[in-house]
Amino acid sequence: MPATMHNMIAAALVAGVLALTTLPARSAEIATADDTARFLAGLSPTPGSPLAALSKDPFWRLHARNFDSMFGREESTSLSKVRAFSREHLTDKHDTMFYMFSGPDFLYATSFFPGASTYVLAGLEPVGDVPQLNILSHGAIEETLQNLERSLGTILSYSFFITRNMRTQLSSGPAHGTVPILYVFLARTGKTIHDVSFVSLDEEGNLQSLSEPGGKGIGKNAPRIAASSAAKGVKIVFSDGNGPSQTLYYFSTNLGDDGVRKSGFLAFCAKLGPADSFIKSASYLLHNGGFN
Repeated sequence: MPATMHNMIAAALVAGVLALTTLPARSAEIATADDTARFLAGLSPTPGSPLAALSKDPFWRLHARNFDSMFGREESTSLSKVRAFSREHLTDKHDTMFYMFSGPDFLYATSFFPGASTYVLAGLEPVGDVPQLNILSHGAIEETLQNLERSLGTILSYSFFITRNMRTQLSSGPAHGTVPILYVFLARTGKTIHDVSFVSLDEEGNLQSLSEPGGKGIGKNAPRIAASSAAKGVKIVFSDGNGPSQTLYYFSTNLGDDGVRKSGFLAFCAKLGPADSFIKSASYLLHNGGFN
């Protein structure tokens, strides 16, 4: 066979391989936020989900085994003890809990305060978004799952996030920011996600919607930045099994004196009435200047 024919065949094979790795993973059917959370968490989505076929791929099965191991270790070493402590010592809880400097650490929020009707988390980490995973290439989905494993490695080893590392890890890949991590923690703690919307606060602490039809987010909602608000966030309505609906807010906002005065965040918290307040690894910040 002439050399030119060999070259043509080789080029065709390379082009075919590249096409397979860049084509969308599946159809453009809409996956629910709950199925998306389960898929990212290494838990099987519902059988009729457009993500069900992807959960049969070897890279997803490896991801599921990795998360089973990571969360199983965290459950036995820390979370089971946290829940036991909560049952014994935190018997007089409010309906609302505030967790400042939290980042996306819903894992410990729900372990200490499982029955709260409203969770308010806040930190500097960006809110982010999760696209429809089934329209991404297989390579992009694999990258997303690997980013999640790296992002969660610290908290599942040391019980806290390292902010400087999180800023890098949460800014890369198609699923970015705190939302995919919140999804994983919700799914891995047995929650069912019912609704996700992007929100902001005005200076008086009033909640504003950032959702508009036809966006790129889960379902038909997507973030649209409102320049008038300093505090932007996500609102997730979920339940624990057949339990009552609960609401999780995460706001990306500066909690220092220079930022909190104009963000409307404290005014928003005040509207929720008395609450339990939780602070963990970032408690040292309050001893520095700028957090009066």
